Amino acid sequence: MRRLPAIDWAPLATIDTRSLALFRIIIAFVVIGDLAWRLPDLNFFMTDAGALPRVDLWRLDNNHYSWSLHVLSGTWAWQFILWMVHLAAAVALALGWRTRLATIFTWVLCVSLQARNYQIVQGGDVLLRCLLFWAMFLPLGARASVDAWRAGPHRGTMPTIVRNAASLAILLQISLIYLCTGILKWDPAWHTQGSALWYALNLDQFATPIGRWLRTQETWLPWLTRGTLGLELIGPFLAFMPWRNAHFRSVVVLAFFSLHLGMLACLELGPFPYVCFAGWALFIPSHWWSWRPTRPVALAPPLTRMSEFVVLLLLAYVLLWNARTINFARFAPLFPPVMNGLIEIPRLDQMWSMFAPTPLREDGWYVARAELGDGTVIDLITGMAPHEDAPAGAPYANERWRKYLVNLSTGEGSPWRLAALAALKRRWDSRHPQAPVISCELRFWRKTNRLGGPPECHVEIFAKIP
Repeated sequence: MRRLPAIDWAPLATIDTRSLALFRIIIAFVVIGDLAWRLPDLNFFMTDAGALPRVDLWRLDNNHYSWSLHVLSGTWAWQFILWMVHLAAAVALALGWRTRLATIFTWVLCVSLQARNYQIVQGGDVLLRCLLFWAMFLPLGARASVDAWRAGPHRGTMPTIVRNAASLAILLQISLIYLCTGILKWDPAWHTQGSALWYALNLDQFATPIGRWLRTQETWLPWLTRGTLGLELIGPFLAFMPWRNAHFRSVVVLAFFSLHLGMLACLELGPFPYVCFAGWALFIPSHWWSWRPTRPVALAPPLTRMSEFVVLLLLAYVLLWNARTINFARFAPLFPPVMNGLIEIPRLDQMWSMFAPTPLREDGWYVARAELGDGTVIDLITGMAPHEDAPAGAPYANERWRKYLVNLSTGEGSPWRLAALAALKRRWDSRHPQAPVISCELRFWRKTNRLGGPPECHVEIFAKIP
């Protein structure tokens, strides 16, 4: 009878420094790309002249532990200065120059940026700040970096693997995303009917041209739906198998890379898939980089006792926090809401429920119909003549506008609606003083998708001025 291989627990918390370098480069470019996408809308989303003035932020935001450098001023100039510092920190992180300091600055400014306008924060932003937090405790500059090049004759002594509390924490952080969302997705739409992907792909706010084609392939979709759920539930466990871990991780990395490439082709999800690519890069085993090690394995220096204690404590609370999101009644006694500050101050608060328990049934598009002083009628969102019909493609300009306008359509977003219309009016009037807005109203065409039948649409008036 063949004996099982010996159990080896050490690789479960191990990250190759070359994989760590790939993670660093990807995550830095995600930050750079996100900053580039945000720049044109900096005034609308980040200043007192825009959609969320600071006085409204302090009144509406329920997170009492959030903090932000961006709220120190409501001017465009201050936001642009922080934008430039943020960009410089991300470039330094990509190059691996003063890497730990660059990581700290990037994390601080990411948290600050997100806290300035919580209305446009999506899952990719949450994952980004969480990964950057754990990364501050890791030697991101050990390979493929300016710091490694500057080490000169000491380059040969640079670590080749990392194994400490922070490496375990960041690997578990990635796995929690899929395990939690997989558990929350345990619904007939995912495991029995297999209709969940059909509903997801019929959300025009997400669907790409390939996604709109795929939603017509009703034979494949149930199998793809069940396969997605199965990978999310099983993959995290396979990544931590104590037997032949490198082989299991190779399979899991390829599987999740394929999953996110498929998502990227079919759904507009903003930075989320790119942050996930960075996260799964951490699981790439050493044999991907070289079949024969060119030098002896060198372990990165251990964390200080204080750092190790802080990381392990926060990791324990993150595990409890995620367990509480799955079953509040069972885990709230272990982690009661009065202790939320322990996680919310470092902004490790998280909720992984992508399309869980089922994708939304409702979608829609906006028309901000306005009459100008010269008698012209325009849509304040597009700047063109208003069209009430469903748009042919994605109804939103980019991910930030999508998140903002979709949030407006929910019950929680109802207090923002008049302010949103007023901000759109101010934006138009500042750009076109010769043709100011006389009156305007914000209309939302709500579309309800129905499996096996045409969608139902009706219009709702969200706000009017005057």
